[in-house]
Amino acid sequence: MIQHITQFKEACLALEQWRFIENEKRSEYLLTFQAQLAQKVPALAPVAAMQIGYGLNLVGNPHLLSGPTGETNELYLAPRGVALLVQQEECLSARIALVAQLVAAVVAGNSVVVCSCDRELTDIIDSAWSLTQASTHLIQTSSLESYAEFIDLDIRTAGYVGSESGAIEFNRNVAKREGIIVPVVAETDLTALPMAQDPMLVLRFCTERTRTINITAVGGNATLLELGNPTH
Repeated sequence: MIQHITQFKEACLALEQWRFIENEKRSEYLLTFQAQLAQKVPALAPVAAMQIGYGLNLVGNPHLLSGPTGETNELYLAPRGVALLVQQEECLSARIALVAQLVAAVVAGNSVVVCSCDRELTDIIDSAWSLTQASTHLIQTSSLESYAEFIDLDIRTAGYVGSESGAIEFNRNVAKREGIIVPVVAETDLTALPMAQDPMLVLRFCTERTRTINITAVGGNATLLELGNPTH
C-alpha cells in the first residue's frame, strides 16, 4: 500500500508540471511516444495518432461564448486530475483500447496510473514514455490486482478495458469509494472499439470551465444590467 501511495503522490506532482506545459511541447512529447509505440507494436500507432490529433485540437482551442452585457466569456477544457486505467483483457484489441484511453487522458492534461494484466504492454508503455524526456511519473504502470488500492485514493477519472461483467463490477467498486463522483470510461466491445475510435474521447477526461472578463465598466452595454428594465 505504501508503494501505491508513493506512486499516487508522484502522479500528482507530475500532473502539476504537465498542466502548465504548452500544447506545442505536449505534442512533441506525445508524438515521440507514438513513434516509440509504432516501433514496438505498429498496430498501436494509428489510434495514438488519432487521439493526439483530435485531442490537442479540442483542448487547445477555447470556445468564445456570447457576452450579453459586454463581458468576454470563454469555455475551455481543464484536466480532472489523476486517471486510473484498468485493463483486464490481454489481446491486441484491448491494447488498442487502453492506449486510446491513455493518450486521451494525457492529452487532456491528466497524469495516469495503468493497472494491467498485460505485463508486456506495460513494459512497452514504460519504455516508450521514458524516451520522451517528459516526467517519468506522468504515466505509471502497476499490476492489475493493485487497482483496488488506487481506487481508494483521490483519483478523478477511471477507465476500464475488458468484459461487460468486469466493467459492471469495476463501476460498483468505484461507486463505493468515498469522495467525489468519479466518471468511468468503459470499453467492453473489443471488436468494434467504439470508445477507442471516438474522436471526442478526450472530452471524457476533461472538465469544462469558463473564464469571464467583465468589461462593462469600460464601454460594455451596461444598460442591460439595469434591474427592473421593462424590456427584459
